[in-house]
Amino acid sequence: MSNKMSARTRKPVGWRQEPGRHSLAARGIKTGQKRYQRKPRAYKPPTPLAPPEPANILSFLTAHRGEKLVEHENYSLRVDDKGGLDLSLDDPMGWTWSGGEKELLGFVARLSGGRLTEKAMGDLDTNAPFPLFKPLLLESAESGDGLYQVSGDNNLWEVGDFEYTADDMDWLYEQLPEDEHEAFGEYFNDKANPDTSFKTYEKEEKANWVKDAKSRIERSDSWKDLADELKDAKEDWQNESDGSWDWMRTQWDNEAARLKEQWDADRPKRLEEKLETGEPKQVKEAVAGIQNIQPDGLTDVQASAARMRLQRKADEAIAEMPEHRRGELEKLVSRERMTAAAKEPEQKNLP
Repeated sequence: MSNKMSARTRKPVGWRQEPGRHSLAARGIKTGQKRYQRKPRAYKPPTPLAPPEPANILSFLTAHRGEKLVEHENYSLRVDDKGGLDLSLDDPMGWTWSGGEKELLGFVARLSGGRLTEKAMGDLDTNAPFPLFKPLLLESAESGDGLYQVSGDNNLWEVGDFEYTADDMDWLYEQLPEDEHEAFGEYFNDKANPDTSFKTYEKEEKANWVKDAKSRIERSDSWKDLADELKDAKEDWQNESDGSWDWMRTQWDNEAARLKEQWDADRPKRLEEKLETGEPKQVKEAVAGIQNIQPDGLTDVQASAARMRLQRKADEAIAEMPEHRRGELEKLVSRERMTAAAKEPEQKNLP
């Protein structure tokens, strides 16, 4: 028998010499003229690496020079070409404001508690990472920025919404003779000039505000959180019992008290002027007013001396009047002096 295999039983030449091909075929992978016959994958370029997050506010501002981080018709936050902040506010009524990084806290304060707050803070949280801006906010607070806005803004410090009326001076009118109320009201309106400027208020309250503002910034984790804190700050700092409005009322009260003291001190002079006119009506008013000379604005000795001097002048003025006019005034003088004598405390060892 021949050792050669028949054509029917012969295996393909090279079968045993292609173990790799045999192995692939055994796993069901087609082989043939095209090696492995797999379709080539479409080319996909590698995903570029994201730029590293800025390490601090300086690198952030440097990377965004000249860019508008937040842009709206009523507000904007832009990084200028030098890496500083350019802030702006535009009110629909025509009012405009602009500032830099030193006014950042006041910028947020004016946007807080209004119709644009939610959108504005959302824009800031999206485009201006709050953690990076915290140092700028703290620097802004350190300079006292934001106090003007939370304590009343232009409505209190410029427009002058606060009004001090006669009702606010009830405590003072109770200390005046009723017949002087109208005259003192005119005197007050003419002379009153209390120092109610924001500059004076800031000198007194800046240290308290810096402490409060910093704690509010530190508690905040986002621009929205800070806006909520500043909204609460407005309620606290404009409180009528101990806020800016109360401070304003106290300034007016102090001015009223000062003018009342001056009014009392000038009473002898006003009465003397009435006596010098020689007119019965004026003399009558002066006689009735002599006993109103009290130590308010004067010492006890000064008040007593002024009463005695005016009484002598009253006697002289009455003596120069026609006889038919003297009778009523002399009775008035006698009655006033008797009343005064009953009320006059004993003065011992006067100098």
